[in-house]
Amino acid sequence: MSAGRDDEGRRIFVFKPGAIDADKMGVLASVRTSFMFMEKILAEEDTQVNGLIVIGDVSNMTMSHVTSLGPNTARKLADVMQNAMPIRMKALHYVNQPKIFDTMFAMFKPFLGEKIKKRLHFHGEEFGTLHEYVPSRLLPTEYGGSLTEFSNQKWNEMLLASEDEFIENNKYGFPRSAEALGGSSTGKDADTGLKGTFKKLEI
Repeated sequence: MSAGRDDEGRRIFVFKPGAIDADKMGVLASVRTSFMFMEKILAEEDTQVNGLIVIGDVSNMTMSHVTSLGPNTARKLADVMQNAMPIRMKALHYVNQPKIFDTMFAMFKPFLGEKIKKRLHFHGEEFGTLHEYVPSRLLPTEYGGSLTEFSNQKWNEMLLASEDEFIENNKYGFPRSAEALGGSSTGKDADTGLKGTFKKLEI
């Protein structure tokens, strides 16, 4: 997470799913941690108003990362990102995409709305195009930026200190069973919960 903000007041969040050992932990654990980060920065008024820029560095991604998710999980994650997480996702930039990334993205694409699709950018190893959207002063040197130190240590400590808060928040939510939701007979989705967004929730 960047310490500063871009000219429009947005934080820069760098996500590296390929950095974890998918055989030992799985990509989903990394995704959950990212959502926890986002939940915490939503407490910032500037972030509530101006939103967030995400950089997905997918270098070192392997087939193990792809198979640890699967289409059903991809659908749930896309739903959370677009309809449940109340954060303004202003842009999502992918860098260092290996060939296997196409397989991963193919799982998510059918579940993405047109709004988020228009905010996707793919740069490969051409960081000059990334700099057209994200100031180099906020990027580490590995992306052609000017930051020699880019550490999440402070944010990691913040998450650890918020454990009780996350445990309490995790007690709330919608029921998931088909019996509680009425199943397909009421047009609800028994797998992911009630359909709708925070703006218009079908109950």
